[in-house]
Amino acid sequence: EKNYLWQGGISFEPYSVDWTETLKRSIRERDHYICQLCSNYGNNVHHIDYNKKNSNPTNLINLCRGCNLKVNHNRKGWIKHFKGRLAIKNDINSLFYEARDEAIDGLRTGY
Repeated sequence: EKNYLWQGGISFEPYSVDWTETLKRSIRERDHYICQLCSNYGNNVHHIDYNKKNSNPTNLINLCRGCNLKVNHNRKGWIKHFKGRLAIKNDINSLFYEARDEAIDGLRTGY
């Protein structure tokens, strides 16, 4: 009998050619080696959409071992959760860069 988490053998699907130690290290560094779920130390890079061939950095997130195991349950819910978090993070980054650019322009023009 198959385990309830079995997804038709997709776990044996090969990763993309972009899935390298360099890429994984860059994601860990981007996330400061912090699990993006529980804020503990983490060094497991996770595909948000569970597609091993999608190694775009926007689809990757750093997790601790425990959370990486946890997110294999209710995959659709976790996809929605992580995409929502990334959207918020991107909005915050956009606001930061906009404010930074305005401050730099103000310094240049004296205003």
